[in-house]
Amino acid sequence: MKKTAVYIFAGIICLSIGLGWYLSPMPLNSLVEEQMQIEDVEEIGIDILTVYLHENYKVKDKEDIDKIINAFEILKVRRVISPPVTFRPPSGKTYYFTLISENKAVPIVIMDKDYLTVMRQTYKIVKSPDLKQIDDIIDSLK
Repeated sequence: MKKTAVYIFAGIICLSIGLGWYLSPMPLNSLVEEQMQIEDVEEIGIDILTVYLHENYKVKDKEDIDKIINAFEILKVRRVISPPVTFRPPSGKTYYFTLISENKAVPIVIMDKDYLTVMRQTYKIVKSPDLKQIDDIIDSLK
């Protein structure tokens, strides 16, 4: 009887530690760092999809790249067990970012105000980025 209780208690502790690790917030930059070095980003491709149009931009200026990456530093995400089937884009826009280095490209898609994908893996947004700052950078490219 005591042995069973110890096994159950140990199992509950392991499960709670695992769930805590799995659902804990992490910065977006750490997910990107698993794929490429942020300092090596040479270009950021931005596609903005709205109901009525699709706009493409290429950001090659190092200062603008740093501004976008700084906006991403604020973003915190956590893993999700079951991603939603549908998304509602923020202010009617879906943002597709492609961070491009010498030999690697990492896609980041802000699906809606609550979810984003990195390398086709869906994450829940815990702390949102400042999309106004990114829109300002895009307006300066026009």
